[in-house]
Amino acid sequence: LDQADVTLFPISITRFAAEEARKELEKEGYKVNICHILWIKPFVLGAAQSAALRNSKFGGIVLDDDYEEGAASSIAHRIMLQTSKPVHTMGLRHRTAGFHPDVDNLPPSREEIIAKIKEMCNV
Repeated sequence: LDQADVTLFPISITRFAAEEARKELEKEGYKVNICHILWIKPFVLGAAQSAALRNSKFGGIVLDDDYEEGAASSIAHRIMLQTSKPVHTMGLRHRTAGFHPDVDNLPPSREEIIAKIKEMCNV
């Protein structure tokens, strides 16, 4: 989209929450680009992805189903260097994962992505 508010860069399963967040945000008048990351090694930012981010008012978010300080941070850093736009990361919380509702550590949800985008847009 031209003049999008934010561009999302989802990795793996986070693509589903990203698409759900975009649909919800579009109902509220936000414009959200999604550039799916298919390969992380070697990571290459394509011309269309770069243009989408450069045309985004508030930057981007790399979404990962792993911890933020891993591949997501590395990819966000490379994207920022290539585009000079701010790129945030969202991933698993900084705690041990488990398989019980009290200790699950899941990738960013639709609601969490929406909240982060609204924060970035100063809403």
